[in-house]
Amino acid sequence: MKSQYRFVDVDGIYFVTSTVVEWLPVFVTSKYCDIIIDLLRFCQVEGIETAEEFSKVNTSLRKYTARKIIDGLKSDNKNWLLTELFFCKKKYKTKSDYQIWQEGSHPQLVSLDRMLIQKIEYI
Repeated sequence: MKSQYRFVDVDGIYFVTSTVVEWLPVFVTSKYCDIIIDLLRFCQVEGIETAEEFSKVNTSLRKYTARKIIDGLKSDNKNWLLTELFFCKKKYKTKSDYQIWQEGSHPQLVSLDRMLIQKIEYI
């Protein structure tokens, strides 16, 4: 399913979210949180600055983090979670046995100061 959310202002500041399928508890230890933190540090160094750049690399970033998370779950013998991720996988996805991320991302244009404060407080 394609996301209804879009980058509409190429110069805008966006708040972007991705959600784990069924809100499964993947990020309950620092090991898995560090995968995301390392990714954000990489993006900061590489300078992904525009909406167009982000749109192009978002799929790759999600694939990368999913692979790292799945590898970690396997090495940690988190079979119960792997089973859940297996059952959550969309049937038409044939390149993986598991699905970590819900489809689509949700970029929201931060157009007002109060919205920026709300997003910062959310994080």
